[in-house]
Amino acid sequence: MSKVLILGPAYLDSFANNIKAGLNDLGIESTVLSPFGASFRSESLFAYTKTGAVLTEIINRTNLLRRELIDKYISRQLSKFDPILVISVWSNFSSNQVEQWRILTPKAKWVFWYPDAIVNLGSHQVLISPYDHFFFKEPYIVEKLSSRTNLNIHFLAEGCNPKIHKTEKPLNDEEINYYKCDLAVAGNIYPYRTLIMQDLPQDIHINFYGNRSQQLPRELNKFKNAIKCDYVAGRTKAVAFKLAKINLNTMHYGEIRGVNVRLFEATACGGFVLSHSGPEISRYFEPGKEIVTFESISDLRGAVEHYLHADEERNKIAIAGQERSQKDHTFKIRLSELLRICELNEILPHERNDNKNREKLI
Repeated sequence: MSKVLILGPAYLDSFANNIKAGLNDLGIESTVLSPFGASFRSESLFAYTKTGAVLTEIINRTNLLRRELIDKYISRQLSKFDPILVISVWSNFSSNQVEQWRILTPKAKWVFWYPDAIVNLGSHQVLISPYDHFFFKEPYIVEKLSSRTNLNIHFLAEGCNPKIHKTEKPLNDEEINYYKCDLAVAGNIYPYRTLIMQDLPQDIHINFYGNRSQQLPRELNKFKNAIKCDYVAGRTKAVAFKLAKINLNTMHYGEIRGVNVRLFEATACGGFVLSHSGPEISRYFEPGKEIVTFESISDLRGAVEHYLHADEERNKIAIAGQERSQKDHTFKIRLSELLRICELNEILPHERNDNKNREKLI
């Protein structure tokens, strides 16, 4: 029976599923419960389409539908598993929902781990929910809330899942032709991301992997043919990152001092990463040796023009970045830290064995 439950979307390569993989690497059984309850198949991306988003909003705003399709489903699962730890990565649960679910799990510690930029946290209602611990990847909000509130706030970055974020070879020439490109971007297509790229050379081959969330302005129509509108995950994501000469990591302006998960995924897959700089990016990688960073539009253009023709240098940096990510930035390492902070090391199999050995010595 699972000791840990994770509340979050369960599609391929989702944050919740990668947490599950990290716990599995620690020898801890866990189960992912969808925040959509019985509304959609938990492994589906339907909830992230426009139609799915509308239906989700209707369900959340209609008390009867929410109780029947979400609350009752999660309540049954919580009662069934009787966990000692619940990790929620979903910020849309109300404080009342969390409070009621906690009654069903008297043995469990409840933690919230947010994987996005803090500007997407909405009205911050999650902060008044009865969680025992809050984890954010953004040092700025951790410092502010630690000094200005009594909440248990902790810094914890995202990471890579070595089981799927690794070097993968294309299956055939068709895959090579589809994914091979000069520059790849994985993520939703929105104006800020495309504006960053507007001065790139016209003759380079760009692949965008993600949904187009808004209509592109006319001056950015040159990107239309680059948009694949594919969701790359697992093996296809690894192939896409590896076959691109440059993986462009454009961090949202809401990333004040934190970094996004793409930085860890792309490097772990063996891709060469050109990323926005940040005040604490050296906490994770050594710029110039494990990744390359840029700040301005002119920096980006210059770096792209240089590294497209610097195969040996590019490959050397990609190898070093992959080694660093696989060594220091795995979800297994992140979950070990989370369990230590929550004082739950006893659920680790090796900790239990060590305790037995100590008892024998005594």
